Amino acid sequence: MRQHYVGPDGRRGEPGQLVRLSDGRAAETRPVRCPNGHVLAHGTFTPVWLPCRVEGRNGHRTHRCHACDGVVYTPPLDEHCWRDDGQHPQT
Repeated sequence: MRQHYVGPDGRRGEPGQLVRLSDGRAAETRPVRCPNGHVLAHGTFTPVWLPCRVEGRNGHRTHRCHACDGVVYTPPLDEHCWRDDGQHPQT
């Protein structure tokens, strides 16, 4: 299932896309739901930046659901993604 992303104003966007707010600031789009289907609205998730060792990729924005601890990784993880401590991020 393809994950949908929205900006603060509710308009759909691409993963990690910066959208311009009415006051001139920029904000990043967020996923709509966690992997278990919970809605990720303001106050229902914790966003974090996770470094990645894949060349050409700075890292992943993670959105951890408060209801179930499910995590959405943007960009999605692949078999080449590892944390600095040598562990795969999903372990």
